Amino acid sequence: MSVCDFHTHHKSVYPAIISTAVAAKEKYTSLEFHPWNLPEKFSGLPEYAAGLNDFTALGEVGLDRLHGPELPVQQRYLKELLQLAHDCRKPVIFHCVRAFPELFALIKPYSFPWAIHGFRGKAELLEAIWQRGGIVSFHHSITENLPLLKKLASPNGKIAFESDDDETVDLEQVVADTMKSSGNPDLMNLAYETFMEFVSYGK
Repeated sequence: MSVCDFHTHHKSVYPAIISTAVAAKEKYTSLEFHPWNLPEKFSGLPEYAAGLNDFTALGEVGLDRLHGPELPVQQRYLKELLQLAHDCRKPVIFHCVRAFPELFALIKPYSFPWAIHGFRGKAELLEAIWQRGGIVSFHHSITENLPLLKKLASPNGKIAFESDDDETVDLEQVVADTMKSSGNPDLMNLAYETFMEFVSYGK
């Protein structure tokens, strides 16, 4: 089994899901509608959204109280995007900042696989995501987060690792350090299984 990069914006030496707004030649890609880049008013999904069938997944998409248009606008776009993912049978990768109750409410009607990317929140939020069936893809700072490392000693849900937009991250080292610090030598295998299940959905 291999280290996998669950969410990245650049090419990777590992099996990776590359987030992009345009079609790419890489094996696994996700169609990005980042909440920071949405219009200030809802005007319907752009034409290129119809190309979702050519991607492995939808994402990153989501909600962010600190950036982008007002939250109701983001919610309207996300509602449309989730229906598109449902119709196309695609899993979803989420960006979420200070809007988890709203995100959980929008996800609730759907059964596709979904993940929170770049996670570095509290252990209680980690459990809330797992309880709802979500995948948690960890930010590389996981190696310094003792409460999360304790949770990974015996995880209650699915996990992944990612480099996001940082090309300098040594993901293999991050995974090795996380396994050592958590006392769980099986984390790489668990993350690999999560990755392969996610990219195989709908096929």
